[in-house]
Amino acid sequence: MAWFDSSTVIADETEGLNFWPGPNVVQLYGLNGYAVKELQHSHASAVMGLGHATVPVDSRRFKVWDGDALSEPIRGDPVEWSPDGTRLATLHPVDVPIRIGPGHSGTIEVLDDHGVSVMSLTDWAGTESSSVAFSPDNRYLAIDGLSRDAEKVGILVIDTQTGAVEVIRTESFYGYLAWTLDDALWFVPFDGPISTWTPDQGVTETDIPGQTHLSVSGGGSAAYWEDGSSKINVRAPGKKLQIDMPGSVTGASWTPDGSRLAVTYAIYGTDDAGAHLVVLEAPEFAVTAP
Repeated sequence: MAWFDSSTVIADETEGLNFWPGPNVVQLYGLNGYAVKELQHSHASAVMGLGHATVPVDSRRFKVWDGDALSEPIRGDPVEWSPDGTRLATLHPVDVPIRIGPGHSGTIEVLDDHGVSVMSLTDWAGTESSSVAFSPDNRYLAIDGLSRDAEKVGILVIDTQTGAVEVIRTESFYGYLAWTLDDALWFVPFDGPISTWTPDQGVTETDIPGQTHLSVSGGGSAAYWEDGSSKINVRAPGKKLQIDMPGSVTGASWTPDGSRLAVTYAIYGTDDAGAHLVVLEAPEFAVTAP
């Protein structure tokens, strides 16, 4: 589930969810004659139109669409575009597979929007299930990974301008990374409270308990919930709320400006059984849409 802009939220139809506020959704089924199995693009390219995208070729090759043409096939797996669509984080295959999680694994490589490599980290690897996130200013890339010698596991912050790599956490990791607009990285460790990292201040612990699911807006508003819980907690400017939902919370996503929070929940064993979506409106976070 994700927000296209502040007025249109897109949810996965396979989960039985609906689009809100209505059929304002564009679905692309092909690209320049090629069948599209999975289309990855940055928010900026979605706004511009077709923009930049990746098109699968086979299980470990893809092509990059730069708005005009497709690149030659590239070895690896595309993972995440930078917000401005100029950088693409990928996993580059290695001769000996690195077993660190579900899906393909590989060393971390950054390509430009034409598919040309601009940075390669041969000492660190990730997997398709790794959490990956570019900072809003497109400079920093955060990823949870494993060193090639399998001696270290943790969250890496990569400065794509200088190539510097900072390991900000070396313990187990819960799998969520998110940036706010002021370049603060939020992450959820297994063994401590939810924490943030900034280039100037490093790691700072919050008072939000760890081992919870988290969603953060660009402005720093946070929503968090536990597995199976029907309660979602909201932290926003001047607000600290716990909101009861009609069923078990399964996901949440903020608009970039933090003015709306989309929440999905599941109901079991009743006439209303199934997946549901509601939108909560700031500042009171009352339900404004089904």
